[in-house]
Amino acid sequence: MKISICDKLLEYKVDVLKELAKLLALKNYSKLKKKELVDKIAERILDEEHAELIFLLTQDDEIRLFEAACNGETIINEEELKSFDFLYGKGYIFISQDLKVTVTDDVKELYNRINTAEFKNKRERFQLVSDYCRASVRLYGLVPVEKLIEIFNGHNEIEATLDEIMGACEGSDIKNDAFTFHDGYVVGIELLENDVYERLLKEQDDKPYYIPSKNEFLKYNEGMYYEITPQFNRLKECILALELTKDEELAYSICEGVQIAIILGAEVNDLFEEFEFKGVPIKNRKQVEKLLPHIGNLINHTRGIWNRGYTAKELDMIRGENKIVEFPTTSIREESEKKIGRNEPCPCGSGRKYKVCCGK
Repeated sequence: MKISICDKLLEYKVDVLKELAKLLALKNYSKLKKKELVDKIAERILDEEHAELIFLLTQDDEIRLFEAACNGETIINEEELKSFDFLYGKGYIFISQDLKVTVTDDVKELYNRINTAEFKNKRERFQLVSDYCRASVRLYGLVPVEKLIEIFNGHNEIEATLDEIMGACEGSDIKNDAFTFHDGYVVGIELLENDVYERLLKEQDDKPYYIPSKNEFLKYNEGMYYEITPQFNRLKECILALELTKDEELAYSICEGVQIAIILGAEVNDLFEEFEFKGVPIKNRKQVEKLLPHIGNLINHTRGIWNRGYTAKELDMIRGENKIVEFPTTSIREESEKKIGRNEPCPCGSGRKYKVCCGK
């Protein structure tokens, strides 16, 4: 027996239907009776022009899950549920409490009409341009449209146009995605929400852009991507050596939290909160002093939006400057074997004698 979109919508309560009508940007729906509301929503969902726009905006992972559900009964897991946010929110799929996905027969027929070879090529191109926009704001925070086109064209045979970039930004606004267009820039949406935009523009100033290979660049599209550096691994080793935890996975998770906080521009003192957040409190000042050089070096070698994707160390070398301090670090064993005179300056850099500082 065939299932229609109206059949499934009738299972919803009126307040849920009204929320869906709002998400679909329908007008004058607030006073409609349930059946009228269902008919109006179904009309919008099954409108071919509207549906084409929705499927154009749908990312590859979600399209694959949708197509699998079109081909038969599909039960998803909690992780996959997150991937269905867009189509579920637009009424193109239904998900039961036991995570069974249903695509109605009229939506299947609609998708089959839309999903031509020409449309597949159009969607693939649109998604690639969107991926570049998304990756660029995660690597740079904001980037002039002209610069983004230059980066795209340097990586791809078919050059991007201004209209394509603007189309991707308009699509992102519809989806509440990670980026938008503002004053000639493709910008991370959270920078405008948190009023960081002007400060970032000033901080970036005339710094050059770090432009990795296409494969590396597009890794930033996948989320909060970062490189695992030797400095990252040394911080992890220090955490384990200090026996803050014996769990390697937890030590890695702490380093991950610290690195993401660095990327987001956190202050040094805030970085230590990651230890508390992971349930690994720092017990004394000596532990702070042993961790601090490793955290300082991780800061110097982490790519971030404030330096247009460069690390502070790389930027220092490009400019021929010598402002970045590489903190000397030793193993915990070496440190314990090194004898410090009680009247010598304390190695923590406080300026006091060892006997009245860390040597108490």
